[in-house]
Amino acid sequence: MAKFCGNCGAQLGDNEIFCGNCGAAVNSEPAANAAEVQSENPVPAQEQPQAQAASVETHTYEQPQSMPQSAPAFNNGGASVSGGNKNVVKIAVAAAAAAAVIIVAAIIVKQVTKYEKIDAKDLVYIDFSGPEGYGECSAFLNVDPDLVYGENVRMPEAYKEYVYKNDDEAASSSKSKDSDAKKYSKYLSGDKKTLKKAYEKAKDDYGDAKDMRDAILDTKKVKDDESYGDDYFNYGADKEYAIKVKASKTEGLKNGDKVKITVEYDEDNLKEANVKLTNTEFEVEVKGLDEAETIDPFEGVNVTFEGYEGDVNVNVDTESAKYRDLVSYDYDYSYSADLKNGDTYTVTASIYSYDEHYFDEDDKSKGFWFEETQYDENGEAVKDKDGKTKTKCYIWPFEDKATKDYKVEGLQGLNEIDPFAEGTFTIDYSGALPYLHVGGASAADDSKIKDYVSYSIENYDYDRNYKAGDTFTVTCYAYSSLAEAGYKLKGETNSDGYYVKEYTIDEATAPKYLSSTSTKADTTSADEIFKSKAEDYKDNISGSYLTGGISLDDSVKTVDDMKEIGQYVINPEGFESGSIADSTYNYYGRIYEISMTLKDKKKATAYVYIYDSNIMVADGKLCSAYNEELSADDYFNTVGDTNLKKLLKTLKEEGTVTELPDGSSGAAAAADPSSAADESAADSSAADSKAEDSSLVP
Repeated sequence: MAKFCGNCGAQLGDNEIFCGNCGAAVNSEPAANAAEVQSENPVPAQEQPQAQAASVETHTYEQPQSMPQSAPAFNNGGASVSGGNKNVVKIAVAAAAAAAVIIVAAIIVKQVTKYEKIDAKDLVYIDFSGPEGYGECSAFLNVDPDLVYGENVRMPEAYKEYVYKNDDEAASSSKSKDSDAKKYSKYLSGDKKTLKKAYEKAKDDYGDAKDMRDAILDTKKVKDDESYGDDYFNYGADKEYAIKVKASKTEGLKNGDKVKITVEYDEDNLKEANVKLTNTEFEVEVKGLDEAETIDPFEGVNVTFEGYEGDVNVNVDTESAKYRDLVSYDYDYSYSADLKNGDTYTVTASIYSYDEHYFDEDDKSKGFWFEETQYDENGEAVKDKDGKTKTKCYIWPFEDKATKDYKVEGLQGLNEIDPFAEGTFTIDYSGALPYLHVGGASAADDSKIKDYVSYSIENYDYDRNYKAGDTFTVTCYAYSSLAEAGYKLKGETNSDGYYVKEYTIDEATAPKYLSSTSTKADTTSADEIFKSKAEDYKDNISGSYLTGGISLDDSVKTVDDMKEIGQYVINPEGFESGSIADSTYNYYGRIYEISMTLKDKKKATAYVYIYDSNIMVADGKLCSAYNEELSADDYFNTVGDTNLKKLLKTLKEEGTVTELPDGSSGAAAAADPSSAADESAADSSAADSKAEDSSLVP
């Protein structure tokens, strides 16, 4: 049955002795008990009347219904007090003592009831985040964010996440800022109306309520004035809240664990603001931790290799990767040209995350967990039934990047070819020693790699003339199509990717112009050509007067005989020193003696020099510097004279004339017209012996 105060009417608890509202005693029994206690320590005489007066004014005590039969009457004279009178005195003293206790109790009750008693739980925000088994506990004063903006107060990291989350929820809610969209403590609100309702003991509503709140949010200076970057909560923070909220365990939590929360504060400081905290130590159960999903960034990633060793097409397929929306992949194609079966190819994975929670800050290789917003097929964030954005927890078991090596296999082998092997390529020469020009290099027409490589002369110089002993470098570059065709080149490349080989001009094998050092052995390949040209000449002079340098008395009726009597080379002035005036390096020809019968039946003898210019020996053959080889169709200029001595003199006007020996007598000697006194001298100089061939082999 409910009890009520007889003085003010306030409802009372079953065991209350004094009214918590006005301080009045609930009944006389407690007062009597108090009086008995007080009788053992009597109230001083001067205080008794006051106590009695208070007692009479505040409470009414009932007289006993019957007195003991042995109790004596009061002694009005005051000379003595009988035993019965003593009992009356005791009752009076007890009543006075009870009144005093009532007054003290009332004062105590008044002092106690003026404090705003706040359950510490109502000031604290406790958040459990992270995956099951790796959960984190954050506990802090649950302050209205409006009180934090712009303040130089150091806040826990978790508080910022809490504010961000609540700001997002409030922005997406149609409710006001005082609604459930923000769950901060009513005692720590920045809203005037909310604050007035929260602090019931506030005398003048908002003013006292604000003082009480500010006492709870009292701050103190911190030693280290650190900079917190662009964090608008902590930038330049030099204070922190005096009240500390501590959790017995902050990480490595799982659902069902118990965490003790302790609120540490300065009791005297809060008393000045008439605030007392209760339940400052309490236990909470860990709830709401989700099962985390450990990411294998390479699950569903397929790497295949196609082609030949040395030319590999690497296909990294991430379209079917399970975590391709969270992970980015990096791989280097530059290694593909060097891959072969058995090699490894590395793919690197990086995670998209902006909020890493490392399991061990001292050993970050253990990895971290993070939360990711969930999106639907339209790219919209998924909401739960309360309108909150859904997130999913993931574990990244790496410090930063993850790598995986894939074994190269399934490639076809390549046929190896030496790019500088004989028959694989040719060097393009023009001219001849001592005016040899290296014009370039190219793959041989019948080379298997002709369409997949290119050759060139390193540091090519168009104006350079090479001499015996000079060097040059040939380079070969392989196109990617070479491997596609199933080939690879033998040897190593330089830093630019070219295969290189150096060559030296060999006097014994290089093409060279006919000169004073040549012999008939160098010209044997042209014997048939000159024989054919001699026959053509013989046919052409029938009926003529040999106007090509001589004039006969009559036209030629028949050519009785035409025989070769010598081979001669003419080198212009400056040939040996490399300073010829024009591009004519030599003349080479053969002198023929012609026996004729004229139309008037007279006999006549003539000499003709059938020749060509810029003749050289290359690959053992006599050829023109401007043509690959001499031909019976080539045009030969001719000069003739009935006197051989006169003919040789005419030739010498073009340069140094040398008659080629047969090759057995060493170097050829320059022809001297004075030594050819008559036709028989020229005839005796003919030779039939052969000399060893020479050719250019780089």
